[in-house]
Amino acid sequence: MSMLKTLAGLKIGRSAFVRGLLICVVLSPLVAMPQNSNLPSVLTRVEDGWVDVSLAILEHQSVEHEGVKVGDALVIGGTWDGETVRMNVGIPSDWEEAKMTPPPPMKSWSTLISFLRAGTSSDRFVRALARQYQIPDEGLQAKQEVVFDALSLFEDPRPIGAKPVRLKLFLTQGGRLSRGEVYLTIDLQNKLVKLHEKDPEYRMSIIEALSDRP
Repeated sequence: MSMLKTLAGLKIGRSAFVRGLLICVVLSPLVAMPQNSNLPSVLTRVEDGWVDVSLAILEHQSVEHEGVKVGDALVIGGTWDGETVRMNVGIPSDWEEAKMTPPPPMKSWSTLISFLRAGTSSDRFVRALARQYQIPDEGLQAKQEVVFDALSLFEDPRPIGAKPVRLKLFLTQGGRLSRGEVYLTIDLQNKLVKLHEKDPEYRMSIIEALSDRP
């Protein structure tokens, strides 16, 4: 917990603090993992050329600081093509009302969501996803952290867990326009996370964002 105390002592913005706190928790050995033999299967569906992937929420932990909830830490994954795959996800509780021009008929909220490497099981995850996307997967390794801009789909996502949360994730670089998009549904009650393709043309951008080659 010394890392958390260090974060608390830094003179940084709340968003940076919360993100750092989430990273500390999702990478902590306090997050227990089920045995491989008990892991559910990752489900994939291909319809009209579009790929959807459903992963189990293997572990969920609410993250608090000084008695106040600041986010949620998830471990998602399962068995995919006979291999164990996992990824850590950090979701802050702070959401801002999204400003759009022209204003949409219903409000949306935005935040930053982090995908964090969970060892070699995350390498297997990005390779399996690449194969599903029909992209060469040889040598792919998961990046230590990938940050997505997340936008709720015209509904208030707060609090996470009260209902399935439907998001659109954007890959951005230096505040520039999106390099790729993917839909994400988080359903804590049913312990599921679903990745839905926005457009097959974004497949390469998604894999490049999630992975490195040695």
